[in-house]
Amino acid sequence: MKILAALTLLAAPAVAAAQDRHLQSPNGAIDVTIGQDSATRGPTYAIAVHGRPVIDMSPLGLAFEAYKKLGPDTNVTGAVRTSVDTRYRLIAGKTSTARDHYNELTLNLIETGGARRRLDIVFRVYDDGVAFRYRLPVQPGFTDLRLSGELTEFAFPADYRCWGLNLGRFDTSHEGEYDPVQASQVRPHNLFEMPVTCRTGAGDTSFAITDADLHDYAGAYLTGRETGALGFATRLTPRLDDAGIAVKANVRTTGLVTPWRVVMLADTPGKLIESTILTSLNPAPKGDFAWVKPGKTAWDWWNGPTLRALPAARA
Repeated sequence: MKILAALTLLAAPAVAAAQDRHLQSPNGAIDVTIGQDSATRGPTYAIAVHGRPVIDMSPLGLAFEAYKKLGPDTNVTGAVRTSVDTRYRLIAGKTSTARDHYNELTLNLIETGGARRRLDIVFRVYDDGVAFRYRLPVQPGFTDLRLSGELTEFAFPADYRCWGLNLGRFDTSHEGEYDPVQASQVRPHNLFEMPVTCRTGAGDTSFAITDADLHDYAGAYLTGRETGALGFATRLTPRLDDAGIAVKANVRTTGLVTPWRVVMLADTPGKLIESTILTSLNPAPKGDFAWVKPGKTAWDWWNGPTLRALPAARA
């Protein structure tokens, strides 16, 4: 069963710019505050769980080549709220059925000057996490996109203990150990693979920062914030054929939709494993999967070299 209710709220830009908006999870435990930075006049967000801050007010927006940005100096022109509750089957995984249950808020932004470009930011709040993404609608004069990065950050209110894989560069096999690291030790030159998992304190909230629905877009890493403040910033992988940018696209007729930036949330680390928020955020697989059956599998990297070495070891 699917329940879909939408409410469009329009407000004058001068009023909307100064007003914080709240979006809560269906069970009310998670609260997202969407506001505006007083200095940059750009969009911000913060996350609280059971009334306790987990992510402090953090900036949002996109960065283009030549240090141009889209996010600062914008006003809100509209907001759409939606609630969805449906179930779907998983072809394989931790459960046979999953529930896609969330509250959503889409903000429509426009620059106050210059080219007056438009940007939408979509927020979703589940009982087990928060997701948001950027959407560039089709608009006059905006045809060729050359994106160098995002302004997306995850500000921490305290020095959390985290676990992550610091690869240090873009051209790796994405293999290594997830080591413990204090948030205060993370530096802007670090490149942490997603997810990075953190705990706010003993017996408190556990969370993981990751992404979903990556399609026709650069992969992202987590790095230290340039200001040196606690938390992580997002860094996109540069293109091999044009290292000055990360994403190149013709947005004349289709616009652009970015991957979801996701903060998975749970009372214990084990419940992060139980979460199905990522399968809910990723598009359903296409095709006929009736032939897929549960079973065992083997991978030669795990058992091949070991088994071949056994006879020699006995000799």
